[in-house]
Parts: sequence; structure tokens; C-alpha cells
Amino acid sequence: MMSPYYQALRQQVEHTLLICPSVCAAIFNERRDLLLVRPQGASLWEFPGGAIEPDETILTAVAREVSEEIQVEISVGRLLAVYSSPIFDTRYENGDAVHPIMFLFAARIPWGIGESSEFIPTDEIAELRYFPQTTLPAMRPCCQQKARDAFDPPAEIIDPSS
Repeated sequence: MMSPYYQALRQQVEHTLLICPSVCAAIFNERRDLLLVRPQGASLWEFPGGAIEPDETILTAVAREVSEEIQVEISVGRLLAVYSSPIFDTRYENGDAVHPIMFLFAARIPWGIGESSEFIPTDEIAELRYFPQTTLPAMRPCCQQKARDAFDPPAEIIDPSS
């Protein structure tokens, strides 16, 4: 769901490419399976997260966005990677184009979360599930890169376009 801030921006620029600072979380269960979400109406899976709002820190944003999507409070850990490449630009079904600047954080659910059968779908998220590294679902290129980095965090800055 788009916030009033981004709705107002879209009214001004329509579908023009927007630079969008965003956050997401890599959350693992005890088997080291990665938690991913499938948005309503989408076939591709992604990391829980979303856009940073005005007057919000990146740590507050990741905690809020992830909690809104998975309906569970999280503990935010260290920054794993930052992504800012035109190869990750996205055009959504409604025509809106974004150039995300994405901050990927390690995070955990302090009391744990069971399998997807415990999750109640929301207006935004249809499904959540843990995936082992060997059987990740279909994802956009940016999420494929984030998954590689979540399982094996980079030790240095890497330009994914090179």
C-alpha cells in the first residue's frame, strides 16, 4: 500500500522513474531458511520491507515495514548491504517506475515464527514462507542478489553491474 507521501509524489510525476530509499530484512529460522513474502497479486517473491517515510530513520523504517508485512515485531541487526544500480530499476504493473536505493539488514524475530500456516494474509502480503538456499522461488534480479548476499554477506562494496 502506498503511503500518502508517495501518493502525493506520484500525482506530481505520474509514472516517471523515482529514486526511492527503501529497506528490507533478511530473516532466518533455526534451519537457516530465509523468510520471503509474496505480495498480493504478484507471482514473484521478495524480502519483507518497503519505502522509508519522511522523518523516519532507516532502522525505524525496517522495523515498521517488516512488522507491517509479516505482522510480527522484529529485532534489527547489522547492515548487510546497500544496493543502488540501474539494473535493479523496476516498473510495477501499474506503470510506476522506481530506482531503489535499498538497505538490507539482518533481522530476527525474537520469539520465532512458525511456518506460513500461522500467517494471516493482509491487504499487502498474500503469503510468507521460509526457503532453503537450494530452493529459492522466482524473484526479481534485485532480490536474487539480496538472497545471495543474505546467505553470504559481502565483505566489500560490489558493483552488481560490472
